[in-house]
Amino acid sequence: MRSVASSVIVITPVWRPELSDDELIRLRITERASQSWQRIILHPEDMPIATIQQQLPSWTYQSCEPHRLSSVQSYSSWLLQSDFYERFRDFEFMLIAQLDSVLLREPPTAAFDYDYLGAPWNPPWRVIVFRGRMRIIRAFGRMWGKKLVVGNGGLSIRRVERFAESARQLADRVDPEVLHTANEDAVWSYFARDLGLRVAPAHIASMFHDLRHDADLNIKDFYGIHGLRSATPTVSGLLRSWT
Repeated sequence: MRSVASSVIVITPVWRPELSDDELIRLRITERASQSWQRIILHPEDMPIATIQQQLPSWTYQSCEPHRLSSVQSYSSWLLQSDFYERFRDFEFMLIAQLDSVLLREPPTAAFDYDYLGAPWNPPWRVIVFRGRMRIIRAFGRMWGKKLVVGNGGLSIRRVERFAESARQLADRVDPEVLHTANEDAVWSYFARDLGLRVAPAHIASMFHDLRHDADLNIKDFYGIHGLRSATPTVSGLLRSWT
């Protein structure tokens, strides 16, 4: 059986010096689920981190330029640039686990047969690129655009070398305005085939769940969940007693 234990890094971007109790619970669950992997908190270099270091002593801490995490859009744009992936070239794969996500169990080896695996969107997104903008069609004209099924980037597995190469291709092929304004996971999913990225099929990617609404889930059915927030108290309550 193929081993990926030493070639995966878990990356959690943190842009504020204090975390909520539920965020800490999710990070500690993720820590238990990734014992054989390296884990880092990626934070702005001017952010105080002493409190979080005390709360999460087994994580590694890596700083970045403050503007990289100054907004959701600046972070999203960074994930479309090759330098983000180049800084992790010592690893074959990265698992991006944002603060609104949790890794419940280490994914099976089948998850690492692809270049990109993120939770399926349900319902699937319909996306068009027009006049320098990427638009997600939510209501009218649902038959227009490209259908995107996989996958959500907030909890996602990415093959580092392929993403570094593909990000350089994006810079040459795609309107810069799209790269500066669009959701990064929508961009990767939209252009994946053109870039030669192998995206996990939905039946494999469904090991991760994109939580759209509060729901009474059997969390044992999933390896990870993304989309946890104050509006999803049911699953957050289950995680407080997760073992």
